[in-house]
Amino acid sequence: MFVLDSTPKTYGFLVDGLRAAWSSQSSIVDGDDAMTRLVELERASRFIEAARAEVLAEVDRTGAFRDHGHTTMAGWLRAGISYSAGDAKHLVKVARMVVEFPQISERLQAGSIGVAQVRRLAAAHANKRVTAELPAFMDMLADRAEEMPYEDFNTVMIRWEHYADADGAHRNSERIHEDRDPDLPVAGVMMSVSGSSPARRSPTRCHRTVKSDR
Repeated sequence: MFVLDSTPKTYGFLVDGLRAAWSSQSSIVDGDDAMTRLVELERASRFIEAARAEVLAEVDRTGAFRDHGHTTMAGWLRAGISYSAGDAKHLVKVARMVVEFPQISERLQAGSIGVAQVRRLAAAHANKRVTAELPAFMDMLADRAEEMPYEDFNTVMIRWEHYADADGAHRNSERIHEDRDPDLPVAGVMMSVSGSSPARRSPTRCHRTVKSDR
């Protein structure tokens, strides 16, 4: 987690620094040059998502969103930054997830996991029917999130939620009995999807190229 620093700062330094760095860029030479810049921008976006989640986690912990009469953090975000209702809810979910799983924030800061994948994990974390099962599988799921295109990872998550929701309406008593071994269904889900993914990957895809050495 970021260390909170109470030292007064001149806010705006982040955008000013990015603007200065961007204005010093030369003209784009070719596709590879453009992709290099896009990858760097993606790394910055992922770091910002992690930083924002940790700011919001502190706001959630302290209840600072209530300072101006708001009753929810999502409502406070919509009023202060004009987020859509959907975006505000996504940000709140990510913030609450990184409190329990700080390793996800660390992966975001390192640029090794995408924002969409993190938000998908956060949606599962917010799902009361499956959240209790996440601690045993979060690192495994995060590994898949780093390796897979989003569509394949989403398939993994849908199948994982299907098996983790032992009380769901889609489960009959016989299947509940068969799936009591928690490792079996998830391992099967991982293998069934990840086994077909590598051939679809390209070394120029952002989910591959923004990885950093960890």
